[in-house]
Amino acid sequence: MFTSTIQLFDDYYRYADASQSVGFNRDLACEVREKLEQIDYIVSKVRNLEQNILAVHSRLEEVLRTHIENLKARGQSFEANPIPAEAIITREEEETILRAEFEMKLLTEAFYYFAGRVRSILRHSSAPLPGLASFECEGVRNTRNKLLEHPEGKGSHVFIRSFAWGGAQGPVIKALRYDPQQHVFPDRGLYENAREFRENLERCIRTALGIA
Repeated sequence: MFTSTIQLFDDYYRYADASQSVGFNRDLACEVREKLEQIDYIVSKVRNLEQNILAVHSRLEEVLRTHIENLKARGQSFEANPIPAEAIITREEEETILRAEFEMKLLTEAFYYFAGRVRSILRHSSAPLPGLASFECEGVRNTRNKLLEHPEGKGSHVFIRSFAWGGAQGPVIKALRYDPQQHVFPDRGLYENAREFRENLERCIRTALGIA
């Protein structure tokens, strides 16, 4: 997801290094690049984990659908015929789902900490990466700061440990809420926040390079 972002950042690094931009910090620039590679891996890994779980559900649904169609073709009732064994989730499949859900939540939270670190470096008052200090990403900022790192802070108090996945927007931190917290810093989803992060960062880099 961040291949183009990494390529653009490499262009920025070469430009800032060659032009000896005032305040340019090579070490922090290298850290940003590493973090971009890490969040790119995370998004790809989460997508694969989601697909693994959906594949299990699809298998079960297909077996059950075929079973029902066969019953209808024979004029038999669903209630009078037991569900075939192959339509019941196996222990191995159940373990696969539980493991995948654990990894998805772990990786999703890691994404926000790594992406948040990039944001902190770029926006630092010392401007270690000249021209990129205007970068902002509301989705990453709010999810990391208000839901994960400082939920006890003013304006949040969203402590519930819920987690949802399977939607087009990607896994959602604290998806289910207690009343009346449904609209307190809602997480728009991993894929949506990653897209915003990518687009905003690439825009800043292009501006810094004069190719906006």
